[in-house]
Amino acid sequence: MSSARVTGNAGAPVGVQTITEDADEINFVVTEHGIFVSGAGQYVPFSEIKSVEDRLEDKHTFSSIGIETDDGRRFDIVVDSATGRLRDAYPMSRFLHQVRARTRQTLPAFRDAGVPTKS
Repeated sequence: MSSARVTGNAGAPVGVQTITEDADEINFVVTEHGIFVSGAGQYVPFSEIKSVEDRLEDKHTFSSIGIETDDGRRFDIVVDSATGRLRDAYPMSRFLHQVRARTRQTLPAFRDAGVPTKS
């Protein structure tokens, strides 16, 4: 995938997650239309996310979210930070599940809203 295509379609940055809470190294960047994942070295448009899997063994150590794309790529997003007792992986996971549901229109509310869908 060329960087020109990626930057042209990614949209504006919405949020940045660093490797750890006090690190400067970027883990991933959420944009208007997708996510740049530094560990996997790739950009994935939200519309190409086939599945999201919470790698949840224990609610206190939840820090990894598995992503599979339409073309079969698989990688994990590590969200190894927390606010108090709540792991930051929880809201990130929920966000990715909701984006996937919206782009796939798997929830009735999205089907009825006339949101463009990916088949």
